[in-house]
Order: sequence, then C-alpha cells, then structure tokens
Amino acid sequence: MATGQSWVFHDLHDIGVKLALDDFGTGYSSLSYLMRLSSGLREDRQDVRCRTRPDPASKIACAAVIGLAHGLGMYVVAEGVESLKQHRELSKLGCDSCQGFYYSRPMPAGVF
Repeated sequence: MATGQSWVFHDLHDIGVKLALDDFGTGYSSLSYLMRLSSGLREDRQDVRCRTRPDPASKIACAAVIGLAHGLGMYVVAEGVESLKQHRELSKLGCDSCQGFYYSRPMPAGVF
C-alpha cells in the first residue's frame, strides 16, 4: 500500500483502476498532479471547441496536450464533442476517446 496524501490514487492504480484528471491544466488538474496521480487526462469542452477550430495554433495546442499525455504513457479523453467534424479532428490528432452530445445525450441508467 502506498503512503502519504495520494495513497488512494496509487492503490487504485495498482489494482488496475484508470484515473483521469478532469479540466486539465487548472487548479488540482495542473501538470504536476497529472504526472503524479493520473492514468490519463480529460480535456475540457472549452478546450475541445478552441482546439478544433481551423486556425493552426489551436490544432498545435491540442496536438501538444495529446502528445504530452501519450509521452507520459497516459490516455486522453476529449469531453464536449458535439460534431462529426470535432470527432474527426480529435481522432486525427490521436485523441484516444471522446465523449459528448455527438455520441449521445445524457440518459437514465435504465434506458442505457
């Protein structure tokens, strides 16, 4: 069993549970926490919208975040994907998984 403040995260990781930091880059989702505690990261929907615009800088930023996570052996989930265009662009950039209204609206567990 791991010791210290983050023992729960390490113990969960040791039994195969994958953890992803939500809203990467802010507060407790900073890079230092990412490297210590997470198996992956989940990009905020605002970042997805910004980074799937046609301008080159947005695509470079998105590719850099995905590349950083992959370089650290982590997976990347993009949240807030609302169109086929966003899905395709994120797939081209190497995003591992996406979630959002493009795939499904929220639903009760019984309907799922």
